[in-house]
Parts: sequence; structure tokens; C-alpha cells
Amino acid sequence: MSKVLVTESYLTAIGDAIRSKNSSTDRYKPSEMAGAINDITTQDNTVLNSILDRSISGNYVNDDLTEIGDYAFASCANLTSATFTKVTKIVKNAFYYCRSLESISLPEVKEIESSSFNYCSSLESISMQKIEVLGSDKDLYGVFNSSYKMTTINLPSTIRSIG
Repeated sequence: MSKVLVTESYLTAIGDAIRSKNSSTDRYKPSEMAGAINDITTQDNTVLNSILDRSISGNYVNDDLTEIGDYAFASCANLTSATFTKVTKIVKNAFYYCRSLESISLPEVKEIESSSFNYCSSLESISMQKIEVLGSDKDLYGVFNSSYKMTTINLPSTIRSIG
């Protein structure tokens, strides 16, 4: 089994999701999270498990998240499209190497960090009507590095900075 380094905010988000699904106030150590996920009694834990084991596929819609953390959906090889209705920020590497991702809708996103969509080789379209900050001059790679099918990006008048 390989080890994956994740950020504290990513673990906090997982813990919050577990507590929400279990209707509990328990705090979980990272080593306890897998067991707690398995204990979820509601029927909709398959999406959370699919994200954790990178087997999520097809079209994914999320109306709860407000931020997508570092490597949150990285290497979800069969994810083809996604819609995040409340996300306002995407942290770098969030969708790294999602090689089947063709389109993503981010109606509320204001900031996308560098490397967020690196190696999304099938990505053709991204909808981001409220984007203000796209990448950073401080990072080596751009937001869409090696996203070969991306040919056009429509930037709204809300854009303030492009890295």
C-alpha cells in the first residue's frame, strides 16, 4: 500500500463529511477515518468512498463543497465531468492527472491555484463565470499544464490576476 500525503484541510473536510453522514460529533484520527467511513449508515457513502479510493467515474455533481483541497480528486482516472455549485477556491493539484476529465463547471469559483488541472489531457472546457485569480507568478507550472485539448478559455470581466 502506498502512502499519500494530504493536507490538514483535506483531513478536516473528510472528518466533517463523516460526522455529517453519521450525525455525530466524534473527532477522528486519520487512522480511524476508514473505519468511520465504513460505519456510515446512510446509503450515499459510495461517492465519498469512490473519491477516497480514486474510483469515481462519469459525471460528478457536488452542491456542498466550498473549497477543493490539494490532490482532492487527483488521479480519478474515470471522472469525465464535474459540477461544483458552491466552490469558491481550488487549491493546486486538486484535479492533477484526471486524464478523462472533459469538462468542469465552477459557477462560483473565484480562485484557482497553479497546477490545479495539470495533466488533465482530455479537458476541453471549463466554466468559471466569477473567476478573479487564475494561477500565480510564483509557481513553475500553470493552471492547465499538459491539458492538451484545451484550446479556448473564456475569461469574464471579474478576472484580476493571471499567473
